[in-house]
Amino acid sequence: MKLAYLSDVDESTIHDLKFLEEFSKHYEVYVISFSRRKVAWKNNVWHIPSGRISFYLRWKEMRKIVDGISPDVVFANYITKYPILYFMSRAKYPLISVGWGSDIIYQASFPPFSFLVKKVCERSCCIIVDSEYCKKLLKKFGCSDKTEVIPFGVDTEKFKPGKYRDEIRKKEGLEDKTVVISLRNHYKLYNIETILKAARYFDENVFLLIAGKGPRTKKLRKIVEKYSLKNVRFLGFLNRDDVAKYLDAADIFISVPFWDSTSVSLLEAMASGCIPILSDIPANREWVENGKNGYIVGVKDYRKIAEVVNKIHRNPEVMKEMIIINREIVKKKADRKKNISQIMEIIERCSKR
Repeated sequence: MKLAYLSDVDESTIHDLKFLEEFSKHYEVYVISFSRRKVAWKNNVWHIPSGRISFYLRWKEMRKIVDGISPDVVFANYITKYPILYFMSRAKYPLISVGWGSDIIYQASFPPFSFLVKKVCERSCCIIVDSEYCKKLLKKFGCSDKTEVIPFGVDTEKFKPGKYRDEIRKKEGLEDKTVVISLRNHYKLYNIETILKAARYFDENVFLLIAGKGPRTKKLRKIVEKYSLKNVRFLGFLNRDDVAKYLDAADIFISVPFWDSTSVSLLEAMASGCIPILSDIPANREWVENGKNGYIVGVKDYRKIAEVVNKIHRNPEVMKEMIIINREIVKKKADRKKNISQIMEIIERCSKR
């Protein structure tokens, strides 16, 4: 089977690389990307950087490339981007559209996306999203009967407690600390400033690791300098192997974005034995019940974040049951092998249309 894979496949789009690794085992995969960044995939790639031409004016090029491939199925990522471009190309092959969160939660409501997303829904054989919240939002576009909720998923053998904990804690000099970790990249959306404000009130033996990078990295470093935060360390960009190692070494995972869909880093943290502290937004409440398997806090409530972190630090026994619950949740609802199998069933079904 030929599968045309439409997305910005670069080193930062880890979900793409996971999909491609799995799909290439079963299908003849062709990657089409109009990203300005270097494509992080080598086989059967059409990479045409946008340059000065608007992305949405590339529909003729899209049509020409896709017709040249003649795929059985087109798998297009980011609802307000490649599925729209594919719709505009008027190509005839079965379309699976995939939402990534911000495209649905934020962009889809603005014109002309509000009109074009409806057209994408009509044109798609299936729409895949990673949260019930996104499925609910797509109802107003007439997508509900075609929408499947399938989280991107976690490799539960790679992300699990115990394997790397001592190694990383020794490397970082944190053997006797309660370790808190943030993995989100440094954009305004992810609200890392609030986490740093909370760090000012952490107990003495609590240490915060900040992974990731982005346009706000310098600002975040200045906050650390301003408040002389000796309990904060920046790790920079972590590859997938290092993410697994550092999550294993951590005790608490913090993610407090202003809005989000299902975060893969949250699922990886839950599988790795970290207690999640999350902002009070709909997608987070799908995975964590406050006080049962993690904690939900106000988006900007840094004092509450500090209070919860210190509570866990002072009462480590509360972690044991939460770790078991979270591991079971991920294995049941977000095991990558199971979820990829579901997606491949959808690909097979759509290929017959």
